[in-house]
Formats: sequence, C-alpha cells, structure tokens
Amino acid sequence: MPNNRVLNFSKTAFCLMLVCTFLFSNHTTVNGLSGKPPSSGAIASIETGGDVYEPDNTYDAAKAIASGDMQTHSIDPIGDIDWVTFTLGAESGITLEISGPNPTTDDSWMKLYESDGSTLLMFNDDIHFPDNLYSSITYDCVTGGLAAGTYYASVEQLAGYATIDAYQLSFTATPCGASDDVYIYLPLIMKPSPPSVGWTTIMTENFEGSFPGSWTVIDKYPGDGAEYYPAKRNCQPHNGSYSGWMVGGGTNGGLLSCGANYPDYANAWMIYGPFSTVGATAAQLDFYYWTNLHISEDQFCAYASTDGNSFNGYCYTGNSDGWVSTSLDLSNFNGQNYLNQSPVYVAFNLHTHFPNTYPQGAYVDDIVLRKCTSGSCTGAPPLFSEGGSMLDGLNYFLDPFVIKFSNPAYAILNKK
Repeated sequence: MPNNRVLNFSKTAFCLMLVCTFLFSNHTTVNGLSGKPPSSGAIASIETGGDVYEPDNTYDAAKAIASGDMQTHSIDPIGDIDWVTFTLGAESGITLEISGPNPTTDDSWMKLYESDGSTLLMFNDDIHFPDNLYSSITYDCVTGGLAAGTYYASVEQLAGYATIDAYQLSFTATPCGASDDVYIYLPLIMKPSPPSVGWTTIMTENFEGSFPGSWTVIDKYPGDGAEYYPAKRNCQPHNGSYSGWMVGGGTNGGLLSCGANYPDYANAWMIYGPFSTVGATAAQLDFYYWTNLHISEDQFCAYASTDGNSFNGYCYTGNSDGWVSTSLDLSNFNGQNYLNQSPVYVAFNLHTHFPNTYPQGAYVDDIVLRKCTSGSCTGAPPLFSEGGSMLDGLNYFLDPFVIKFSNPAYAILNKK
C-alpha cells in the first residue's frame, strides 16, 4: 500500500454566507472544512497590510519564494490575500506549509494555481483540525509530483472576516528521482488462505438483503438543503447484485442514476454499533472499497469510535482502479486500541469538497466485523460469493508482502 499520512478528524464545521453562521454539533469535517470556499479574487484591490512583502494581493504581484525559504507574512487588513510564486526546473515533490503562534485560532486557507494564476490545482483549510487551523499543501513523487513550470499560491483568512497576525510560510521542493529511494512495482498475487478458526462474527454486510437494517445512515451536512447518505444500489457490486453507494440514498441521492457524479460538500455516513470487544484478544474490520475521487480533497473513510460521536480511522482518496480488499486491526486502529471496550462503533464515511467531482465516488461491499475471544485465532476473513454466501471452503487474501501501485494518482490518507 502507499505510505500513510496522518490527519485529524473532528466534529465542528461552519459555512459563512454574509453574516450567517451555522454550527452543527455532530457534523464531521475533513480538514476542518464543510462550507463552500470563499472567492479567490474577492479582495484584489486591498492595499498594504502589516508585512514587508506587500503589496502582494494578486497573482501578478506575487513575491517569489524559493525552496528552503521561510517568509513571515500577515493577513491584515481584513480581506487581505498574500500571493507567492515559485518555479520548478523538473518534476518535484513540494510542500507549502503555514506555521505560527496561534494555530487554534488563525484559520487560514491556502490554494495552489497553475502558471495562469487562475487554474486551481489544490487547496487546503486545516493541517489538523481543531489543533492546527493553519494550512499545508503537499505533492509527493510517489503519487505524482508537480511538473516543471511556474506556480502561484495564495493565503487568506478562511472566510475573510478576520485578520491573521504574523505567520510563517515555508516552502520545500525536491526533484523527483533525486533521492536514493527505490520503488518496486510488483504484481497482485492471490493465494489460498488457511481456514478461519476461533473467530466470532459480530456483523456481516453484503447489501444483498435489507439495508440499512442495524446500520444508522445519515447526512451530516444538512446545511446545503440536499440529502445524500449511503444506500443499497445495484450500480457497482463487488459480488452479487448490490453494494453500498455512499451517496446513493436520501432525498437527492436516491434520484442519482448509476454513473452520476457525486455531489460537492457531501458528508454521508453509515454507522454500526454499539458492540462489545470486552474479553477479545483480537478484532478486525474487513471490507472491499471502490473509489473514484478527487485526490486529496475528497475521501472515503473507515472509522472506529467508543462513543459513536468522535471517530478515528483511515481515509482513501483518488482512483482505486477497481475493488480493493482491506483488513483493519481494531487493536491498533490508527494508533488506537479498541479491544476490551464497550461500547464500540465502526463507520464508513464519504466527505467531499469543492471544486471537482467525478462519476460515482465511492462504494463499500462485503463487510465483515469479527473478534477473537480465544487465545489465538487464525485464518483470513470469509469472502462472499456471487450469491452472497461464503465460498465453498476456499478463501483468498492478498499476500501482505506484495504491493500493487495500480494508479500513480491513488493515495491513502491516515486520519486520527
């Protein structure tokens, strides 16, 4: 699997339109953002603020930043926008990152543009919501660096309603292929697994029966007036006739035809629980997922929780190039141990942002939640056949020592 990154996951978001603020106490946000982004060119004519790089309020007034630089800027007065520019001589991995003295209150918004200063490549709100509201943008050489050329980046206060005192903007660029790292691309290998012994199945879901059943499905962003949540649909099954389309249900999601683009600003959830792992020596969440998402900004996530409200887990973005089998260990679930706990919940979530969406988005299928209450349990989790029952005594799993990077635009994000 590709390397993991750690981000955070929180429960509060806001959408500002004029003077209106909406707060959702149970609203889960990705990178701390749920509302529509402010206009990139809203305050093009504001004059100098409080830093030596002013005036830099438009892309054609951007100040150069070189790899290794750390510049001190400020967003002052209200509505100020700081622009920088850099040039790459070769395809490179880059990081633009903001730091400063007030990470929990200075809510920045960073955007990266092509050489025309208007074609948006990527944006970021928060590094680690709610602990760090500063912004960071990264391209790495494994999942695809930035091509040679000139680029522009802008920094502003998230909704343009406050100032940001002195902050530091750092920039690093490393040409791809400049390191000594070696990446080996191996074929996908499947082999017979030993029979599953000693496991107790807590839950299975293959979407061939009634759904949601024991699941709670919800749209945690009702502020846009639309409703999308997971549903049983026959658009993209892994096995059998159905799978869970993450935005295929709800007032609006139920009207989506197979192959339709997923919406902007979706926050669709399916939550299972409570259940207990008290006395368990091991526990696993196994499932298949399928994604076709705007890389980095839109994510399909698998989570666990002990209260059904604050979730921790793993997120996947980009194009998975078909169905992918995943097995997650609840004893070390993104650094958290969910063994000997009660209650415990697991959940799947699709969280999307602006500006790009693609056909279908994300599906999940053939979910198995199980625990081991004996000294040790062996074997792979059961897979489903075309009819939704177990395969006849022959299970398969992916050799954990064999990795396939099937799509260079595919990445895995690790959320905590």
